[in-house]
Amino acid sequence: MIKLLNISHLFLAISIVLSLLAIDGFVAQRQYSSMSIELTELGHDALSLRDEAIAFNSGYAITPYLFTKEIVESEKALDLFLNDIHSLSFGLFLGKADDIHAVIEQYSNQHVNLMQSIDNLVALIIARNDALNAINSLSDTDQLLNTSFAQAESATQHHLQIYHKVNMEVSGLLDDLLLGETAEFVEEAENKIKNLALITLQASFTYFILALVSFIAYILFSSWLRVNKLKQLNNELTEASENADKASEAKTLFLATMSHELRTPMNGVLGMAELIVDETNEDLTRKHAKIIGESGKHLMTILNDILDFSKVEQGEMAFEKVSFNMATLLDPVANSLRPVAYDKNITLEIDSNVPSGLYFINDSSRLRQVIFNLVGNAIKFTDKGHVRVTSDFDPDAKWLYFFIEDTGVGIPQDRLAHIFEPFRQAETSTSRRFGGTGLGLSIVKKIILQMKGKVEVSSKEGQGSLFTVSLPVDVDENPKSRAVTPIDFDLTKPIEHLPLNVLIADDNAVNAMLAKRLCEQLGHKADTVENGKLAVIALKQKHYHLVLMDKHMPIMDGVESIKHIRQKLNLPTVIFACTADVFREAHDELLDIGANHVLTKPMQKSSLEEAITLFIEAFAEAEKLVNNIEDAPESTNVVALSKLPKRELKMTEEELSSSTALAVFAEEHDVVTDLLCLMIEEFEKASDDLIQGFTDLNVVKIFKTLHIVRGTALDLGLPNLARISKDNEKKAQNGIVPDSTTLQEILNLMSVNIHQAKRILESYGDSVHRKAE
Repeated sequence: MIKLLNISHLFLAISIVLSLLAIDGFVAQRQYSSMSIELTELGHDALSLRDEAIAFNSGYAITPYLFTKEIVESEKALDLFLNDIHSLSFGLFLGKADDIHAVIEQYSNQHVNLMQSIDNLVALIIARNDALNAINSLSDTDQLLNTSFAQAESATQHHLQIYHKVNMEVSGLLDDLLLGETAEFVEEAENKIKNLALITLQASFTYFILALVSFIAYILFSSWLRVNKLKQLNNELTEASENADKASEAKTLFLATMSHELRTPMNGVLGMAELIVDETNEDLTRKHAKIIGESGKHLMTILNDILDFSKVEQGEMAFEKVSFNMATLLDPVANSLRPVAYDKNITLEIDSNVPSGLYFINDSSRLRQVIFNLVGNAIKFTDKGHVRVTSDFDPDAKWLYFFIEDTGVGIPQDRLAHIFEPFRQAETSTSRRFGGTGLGLSIVKKIILQMKGKVEVSSKEGQGSLFTVSLPVDVDENPKSRAVTPIDFDLTKPIEHLPLNVLIADDNAVNAMLAKRLCEQLGHKADTVENGKLAVIALKQKHYHLVLMDKHMPIMDGVESIKHIRQKLNLPTVIFACTADVFREAHDELLDIGANHVLTKPMQKSSLEEAITLFIEAFAEAEKLVNNIEDAPESTNVVALSKLPKRELKMTEEELSSSTALAVFAEEHDVVTDLLCLMIEEFEKASDDLIQGFTDLNVVKIFKTLHIVRGTALDLGLPNLARISKDNEKKAQNGIVPDSTTLQEILNLMSVNIHQAKRILESYGDSVHRKAE
């Protein structure tokens, strides 16, 4: 790139040099033209004097004195012209100066010679005229009378000789002036100078064209370089932007993954702690479980702060426009935090100067989050006294104000300027004393700033703090059209509803068990499956009022499962999507594809019950539709499965005798006994489950049973049974009920191996008995 830039500058330098040459050529050409004009004037004056002298010879009268004076002036003009020529500078065209000086020198010599010839001609003409006058005077009668004839004749002869001699000289000069070189020297000099001027002009024009071409080349080359540079910069900016986007996406993905990976196990921890608190009768156990729950909730609070801070830091937090009043905004905050304040023996006061019937339009959820954080902070840093929340509204400016005042520890004056910075608290010991990450106030300020509002704080150490939140809002002129009747979630009162059939799809066994227990505590029946594909199959086989669908699962995740249920099965079943992702985009995605509600992990009994209560009417309508559908007649073409008696089995198909897994423990009868007893128990139960699943055409149950049989067969070294079970397990996984012949074969293989196991166990018993004797 540097070499190309040097080439561009070289074009510019060449253009400048050529431009200077062109300008210098134009100046020289102008000088040549001026010189040619002056020379022409001098030549024409000289030729005019020549013509006057010739005319004088023909009898034209002139004044010799004045004529001589004109000759002298012409010679002086020539001297001035020569001085001017010698003082001229021809710049870069010095090579042409020598030619000019040669032409001028030649012209000067010829001009001087011409003047001398003219001067001589005039003098000779005067002398000739004088001789002629003398002859004429001698021929006069009076003159003859006064002189002798001889004297007159002699004088006449003398003057005649003079006349003829002078006349010959005059004729010679006239011939030189009219026919010699003097007649053409002026024109020759003019033509030479004009030729030099033309050559100079042509050279100058050539330089100008070359300079223009060089400048155009410079512009084109520079433009090309600039375009390439801009392309390079654009590519770099695009790459940087893409890298920034990728980094942002990676950060978002990391946070979402971290959220899911942390919340998933915490769901089990908090859920089991809650179950222990509800079910145990031991005070110490309940106390320990509460500590586990509180610690887990604290960890979740820290995680939520980090995720919220990341979201607002990127400016990606979306804001909704919903209608709300002070009651719908502040009541949830008061209901949630008043018990916390009560536990600390402080009062939480909610005062509003805003009319209850006045509704506003803004993001009430984000605003509630801000107030919740500030009130929560105030309660946390207050050990006695009160926390007061006051709201006010300026109808002229249309600004809403919230004042959160506490009587807590206060903030030192030197810390007030940094209190809203991330990971900053009033003192370094604050996090140890009160806990927290120091992100709460930073999140509050960033949210309010994005809502075009402001947050201010004043505080006195040891006396308390006052936080003021102000933001612009729109007044809802027609709140009734947007009003939603609030649902009273008083969990102290039992909610009457019909028992629901719930399908839980979750690959995490702990979370699935927890969700099932919560459903059972609420009076519902629940089945569990490990992935979305099995959930789809289960919905084909059985009617469910509600599906709890986890988002992240193997084989078919929650998103694809919901799409399949809505678009292919066309089922109106209520679906609660369950996810550890706390980002609104993730929730919106699930709602957009057909989920009725989104539950955020860790799942709480209260949140599940509230969500179910929201859809009571939908469950009742679904139950009516099911009751109105007549049961289809049962098929009589299905061949029933059964456990065949020993006499009808092919005992040669047993595989225990050749099992390499049992051969390893051939000398350890206790180990073999335990393995065989476990196998008998598993196969007996699997046989019953397989028969029941086939009878009910329950492909999910068939799949689970065959999965267990395959695993047990592989562990004990029964390859034929493992292979057939695996093939039919895949069919069941794809929603296909295996044919009865193949399933009966699996039942027979389990039965022959059960009989062979019992025979081996009996032989162990006889051996022990003989040793004892």
